[in-house]
Amino acid sequence: MDVREIIKEFNSIIIEAKVEEREGLRKCLAVYDLFINFVFRQAHILIPKALNLELKIETLKKQIELIDYQLYYTEDWSKLDYGLEAIENSGNQEDKSLLTVEETLQSDGNGDSVEDIQFFIEKLNTLDIDAGIDLLSKDDYQMIRNMCGHAQRSENQEYIYQVVYFINGIGNQVPGVWNILVPELKWIIPTCFIQEDETRSTQYLQLMTAIFSQTGPLPEEELSKLDDSFLESLLNLGFTYSEYYDSKWLNYFYPAMLAFNIQVKGDTYSPLVLKLYSTRRAPELGPGLITLLNRGKFEFGLLTECLTLINDIFCYSTEFQESCFFYTSDIDVVIDIVVQNIHNLDECDPLRWPYLDLLRTIVEHDEFQKSRHHFDDIVQVLEDQSNDRVAEKDPRSATISKSILKILNKMV
Repeated sequence: MDVREIIKEFNSIIIEAKVEEREGLRKCLAVYDLFINFVFRQAHILIPKALNLELKIETLKKQIELIDYQLYYTEDWSKLDYGLEAIENSGNQEDKSLLTVEETLQSDGNGDSVEDIQFFIEKLNTLDIDAGIDLLSKDDYQMIRNMCGHAQRSENQEYIYQVVYFINGIGNQVPGVWNILVPELKWIIPTCFIQEDETRSTQYLQLMTAIFSQTGPLPEEELSKLDDSFLESLLNLGFTYSEYYDSKWLNYFYPAMLAFNIQVKGDTYSPLVLKLYSTRRAPELGPGLITLLNRGKFEFGLLTECLTLINDIFCYSTEFQESCFFYTSDIDVVIDIVVQNIHNLDECDPLRWPYLDLLRTIVEHDEFQKSRHHFDDIVQVLEDQSNDRVAEKDPRSATISKSILKILNKMV
């Protein structure tokens, strides 16, 4: 069925509906709208070289929406008249086809047209999810690889930004994408830290968070890029965001910091922990990290990593007799969050274990031994977690709880 036949069929429905009830017309329009969407998705497969096909079909869809709208507001609705002229004349302007843009993005050339990639994203959004995934996954993700190649060679910062924005959008939908992006850290990392508007760096932080947390240990060549210079640049970005009135920007920084820590941890304290204790301004980042912990909403399973990092921060302070990274008032907040979650988590939830491990570390810290914050409440929660019923269902939680109670009993 070509465009002219579609238009004729559309108009015949309108003519027939004029002698029917208004609700009948609305049902016709609803069914026909589904049909148009199907045609639009299939058009480039069936007749990819049809002149301005997508623009004509888009115009047809707008006609349907217009009629649907006017049915509510036109009293003498039977006089509504829609002809071929608007649709017939659509598409006379020069228009780029999805096929042409796809070929550009699949090529190994130096193309870096922002308009091309924005057009491609817009049209990709019209496909159903399976068709979109198939398109992006074919030939071993060649289209995405070439987009990254264009970005690496490009000096057009807007194009690079659009590539990163696009990949963030499709990353969780297209299996395997994060792994193929590991070699792209060579341009993702430096570009992140040269943005004139620091808020645009958040797209790069999101991408790095996904790569660091979802791909397993990085190869040595890529791991070498996560050096002290990288960490310093990352923390400086965090300091910048901490000065913003809107705290949402820090919500992009902390996951990137946690995901970085996954990659660089070793047998001793990670470079991140050492940097936090050697950087004068670092405690400014503490309250935001605690706020994020309190919300408990982490992508990519980073909640456990957050608990581990906070545990290491307290351990370092105790081991080396350093003043704690967190402000004194914030330590009480951490205790409240930890105890509340130990109490509220479902039975046998393994997430309770890192919370208990963190609580054990905190009660051994000098700050807690001085404040004894909510001492009795902590004892009660731990006794609940160490009774015989819990010990049978969740022996690990019971064992850790008993070990903490021994520490607390010595303080009585």
